[in-house]
Amino acid sequence: MNDLIAACREAAGTYRLAAEKLQGTSIGRDCQDHAARRDFSADKLTEFVIAQDDVPNSASGEKALVESAVITLKSAVGFDEAAVVLENCAAKEKQLDDTANVVLSVLAAPELRNVVLTLRTDVAKALESLEQAKPEA
Repeated sequence: MNDLIAACREAAGTYRLAAEKLQGTSIGRDCQDHAARRDFSADKLTEFVIAQDDVPNSASGEKALVESAVITLKSAVGFDEAAVVLENCAAKEKQLDDTANVVLSVLAAPELRNVVLTLRTDVAKALESLEQAKPEA
């Protein structure tokens, strides 16, 4: 469960970075919305973990710094910044979906299964919106 919470937080951070890089665009606003939904899911999952007397692990902020540096570097050498940030968002969503799928395979609590199933549905919608937002090559 901690891995799923961390994946949600990482995806939210990636979306916030994308929104910052794509500020003033509709996809930038969409990225802000996706970040809020990932944070919401992480909060719901954290509530469950805390209720089970477990303590969720916190994700490191170092990954966000590395992602930001990679995007800046790729942009400096000629990569399309929008394409890079959208690619990063899609990669995080795919990791999140994989982690959610693993959690579902061992999860028994129906109320928590519903949270994870809703998350997976939202991930699919986000991936579709990211695919549609990709700049033309």
